[in-house]
Amino acid sequence: MDETKCLRCPEPYVDGGDGYQGLCPSCADGAYGQECPNCSAGTLEMNEDRGTLACAGECGVVFGPEASFLTPAEDAQGVSLGQYCCFESYLFKPEGITYIRIHDREGEELVYWDYQEWVDDPQLVMGAIMGAIQNGAERPQAPTKAPLTPEDLGTILAALRHYQAQGMGDPRNRPDDLHDIATNGEVITSLDDGGIDALCERLNSGDLLCPSEES
Repeated sequence: MDETKCLRCPEPYVDGGDGYQGLCPSCADGAYGQECPNCSAGTLEMNEDRGTLACAGECGVVFGPEASFLTPAEDAQGVSLGQYCCFESYLFKPEGITYIRIHDREGEELVYWDYQEWVDDPQLVMGAIMGAIQNGAERPQAPTKAPLTPEDLGTILAALRHYQAQGMGDPRNRPDDLHDIATNGEVITSLDDGGIDALCERLNSGDLLCPSEES
């Protein structure tokens, strides 16, 4: 959570800090004392939990930056999937919501729609939201990665050895375009001859992870 912005506007606080339990002074003054939308009998006061409002009346309902409801989605046996559709609450975002998301009972986000997606293709997004609420949102699947084929590996090793035989382990012997690739635009240090030997050994042994797979 951004500690320098109001949870409702969300404008930066004038003097930094965390405002009034997550609200800037202006929004806090406007929210404090409102009629409780749940019971209409009590008034809203700042709750002990940062960034929430609570009814001071008998209902005691707590209102946070996000509202949610349990979707009717069930599995094949008729058991609730325990998925929740969430969006910004009116108390904290009276001018309108900017996203809708669905998470499971453990709080893991399954799908998210930004308001700009709705602007760009409202029919598609509305259909996707309604489908996810009714039938359940699917957990994102990790992309599958195809292993190197023997032909892939042979070509890579041959290219590395040719690169090495041409003396390109030394940056001074490389064309500018290859140097740019080897250093990722001067962001990383390129491999010298020893590094190329080690890379070839790792490729041959299969002991090689892509950067995105490293922990």
